[in-house]
Amino acid sequence: MKKPRKVAKKVTVLDKTNIESALSAARRIEEPTPPQFSVSLKLDKTILEGSGDTVLEALNQVAMQKPVKITTKSVLTVTKGDKKHSRALTIPLAKRLFMPKIQQFIAKSLELVLK
Repeated sequence: MKKPRKVAKKVTVLDKTNIESALSAARRIEEPTPPQFSVSLKLDKTILEGSGDTVLEALNQVAMQKPVKITTKSVLTVTKGDKKHSRALTIPLAKRLFMPKIQQFIAKSLELVLK
């Protein structure tokens, strides 16, 4: 068997001729992208909202605003761009939204629905 050839890494040495281009490249800052997913949970009269790059991040933002008590059915709405999915939740399911381990499963199922 032949041994794979080693490829030398290309290293640029900074000197007076290329220092300006290197500095300008380092100064460029990427603009933050807008959040991809937004989640809203409507509980009776209150609306809890969150957004993030993934459904899980958006659900975590909603979970940070945990209500005192969940006593009515709720509506969970997930939006990705122009796609929108609403789901009615019973009281036990709405309470599970605020449990961190269960959020992963809910997030996965919601991402599959929006594909």
